[in-house]
This record gives sequence, structure tokens and C-alpha cells, in this order.
Amino acid sequence: MKAKAHKNSADRGKTLNFILSSIKGGLVSVLAAFVLIVIFALVIKLTNLSEEWFQPVTQVIKGIALIIGICSAMKGEKPSVFIGTLAGIIFTLLAFTLFSVIDDGFNFSLNLIYDLLFGAGGGTLIALMCKIAKK
Repeated sequence: MKAKAHKNSADRGKTLNFILSSIKGGLVSVLAAFVLIVIFALVIKLTNLSEEWFQPVTQVIKGIALIIGICSAMKGEKPSVFIGTLAGIIFTLLAFTLFSVIDDGFNFSLNLIYDLLFGAGGGTLIALMCKIAKK
């Protein structure tokens, strides 16, 4: 009976570490995205960059932010692809909320679905690369 209780406790500990690592990855990604967006805004202000650059640069910023967040989440952890997937989803939802509050309104559209897919897919790929790199 004690062995089973110990196993359940160990499983709960692993689950908690998984969730906390994923949340850490999402939060670090949002912070990185925010810093990179501010830098990009300064570049826009200093130059007369045309609007056609906004969308591609924003996607690159999201990708870089995901890499930073997921790499930090998996540091010291046993690499798990699912940490990257969940961290990507958390990043997308947190970023959507943060930038909607800054923009003074929530705009639910198909773009949010695309962003969730980008976050989950990108997070999965980044975590996979981290897992391969740690071998």
C-alpha cells in the first residue's frame, strides 16, 4: 500500500513540475515578446518603416520569444515535447490578453485560432529541438 501511495505522490510531483515548467515557459515568452515589441516600436519610431513589415516582424518576434521561453522552461528539466506545446498555448493566451488590454479591447477572430496553432506547433517543434540537442 505504501509503494502505491509513494508512486501517486511521485506522479503528482512530476505533473506539478510539468505544469510549472510550462507556465514558466509561457511567462518568459510573453516577457521576451513584450521587450522585443518595445524595441521594434522604437525602430518604427526612429525610421519610417512601412506597415508591410509589421506582420512578418511580429511573427519573427513571436518565434524568438517562444524559443527564449521554452529553452528557459526546459533548463534543468527532463526535456518534454508537451512542455513546449503547453508553453506555446499559454504564451499565446497571455500575449493575447496582455496586448488586448494595452489595445483597449479584445478582438476575437480567426487570427487567434491561427496564433494558438502557431504557439502550440512552434512550441512543440522548439521543445523537440531542445530534446534532440540535449541527447
